[in-house]
Amino acid sequence: MTETNQAPGTPCFHCGEPVPKSADYWIRIDSDAKPACCRGCEAVAQTIIDSGNADYYRLRTDLPKTPEAALRN
Repeated sequence: MTETNQAPGTPCFHCGEPVPKSADYWIRIDSDAKPACCRGCEAVAQTIIDSGNADYYRLRTDLPKTPEAALRN
């Protein structure tokens, strides 16, 4: 599993928001570590994966809409 510092603006694996430079949150999936922007995304994503629902990430084709974008539609 590889955890490395991400370039500024790297998207969060769970929500797609930019990962702050100082963030040190990681989501473990398929023997890899993906960056998270906050403890909340790290916890939610890891719970989804650990509960046997990792296909949510493996099969998704786009990041979820932000609440603001969802309200515009």
